[in-house]
Amino acid sequence: MLRFGILLQKVLLTVLSGFFIWRSAVLLSWLVQRPQPASISTVLIQSIRLDFYLLTIFVICFAWPIHRLFPDSYYEAVRSESFASVCTCLRIKQFRKLLRLTIWRAWLSKRFFFDGTRSGLARFDQNTRRAEFIHTVAFVVILLASLHIGMSGDPLLAVAVFLVNVVWNFYPAILQRYQRSRLRAVRKEGCKPPGYE
Repeated sequence: MLRFGILLQKVLLTVLSGFFIWRSAVLLSWLVQRPQPASISTVLIQSIRLDFYLLTIFVICFAWPIHRLFPDSYYEAVRSESFASVCTCLRIKQFRKLLRLTIWRAWLSKRFFFDGTRSGLARFDQNTRRAEFIHTVAFVVILLASLHIGMSGDPLLAVAVFLVNVVWNFYPAILQRYQRSRLRAVRKEGCKPPGYE
């Protein structure tokens, strides 16, 4: 029965991913062909909608271990002074605090990422890899979509799609690497990595 439930979940997530591929294609085609110009509020709503559709394609990563397409060396290259400096410049800690104050509550983190136990560290590592893969690939796909929109003659919408993409995907991808760098430091040395308070 458990195997059937897992298989059903995989099938449903795969179908959902396929549905959002179709919806993204339809929306992108409509955005490129629609009459110009649109109001600022319409541009913002459509950019959020497109970013959401394109990001949701990657729910398939919760069904299949697609994140393993990236080698382990990619995920493990997180401990360096330069990466710590980038995190400081981007204010990743502040972004993390903002998420915790708004949409990413502690109970969500405990349920989906880390349960607070020593045995949960390996699961946490895998979850950050999966989340980073999702946000990184989604960032690239949405970046290409925004370039396509811009070249099709709607630079305002292209900029809006790009800015939403930065908040929804670029920052979360960097945050996952930041989290993993902290985890590696705790596991290997029992201390925090350089440049992290």
